[in-house]
Amino acid sequence: MTYDFPGYDEAQFDPDELEGVLSYLREWAYGHPGSNRPFLVEMGRTLTPVEFFYEVEKRTEFGLGFLRFLFAQARRAEERPVDAVSRAIKANGQG
Repeated sequence: MTYDFPGYDEAQFDPDELEGVLSYLREWAYGHPGSNRPFLVEMGRTLTPVEFFYEVEKRTEFGLGFLRFLFAQARRAEERPVDAVSRAIKANGQG
């Protein structure tokens, strides 16, 4: 799949790690007890878990920013991005 978003480069994310992250986020978003209730306010927008997942999956400006941050933090911590997502989901009692 190709995304036509300025600044998006497929090579910046390991495809297997990206798929793992999307899989965890998809499960979290659709399994969240408040999947259609707001959980995040970002720059004046309120997102539900499902809307957040959509932003990440479609690599919108917001979603791409999240992925860049996640992958950069994982590199700094010398861990896999999917592990960071899994840990966050478990910490919130969702996993």
